[in-house]
Amino acid sequence: MNDNKLKEIGEVRLLVEQLFVAFDNQKWEDVDKVLKEISTKDLSLLNSETQLFYYNVIATLQMREKDFVNAEKTLNHAIELGKIDNPKHVAAVYIKLIDLAE
Repeated sequence: MNDNKLKEIGEVRLLVEQLFVAFDNQKWEDVDKVLKEISTKDLSLLNSETQLFYYNVIATLQMREKDFVNAEKTLNHAIELGKIDNPKHVAAVYIKLIDLAE
């Protein structure tokens, strides 16, 4: 793997970790700021577990905005991704899908 690819992986991982911290601390302005930076990154560079948690965060934000249709699409995408690469973490996505149904 070349240095540019490693740098790209490091950048996206750092941004997503910053997103998780801001989200957990409910710092919504920071969440918005980091999300804008992440939108230019290749999420496929992340491992599947991190991708699942990322999509759970995105779905939660969509639910906060009452964008239930896209939240469901995001969660279904995460479930499909998890079934392939990381089935042990799919339960967390199903829990979020149940939250959405309620």
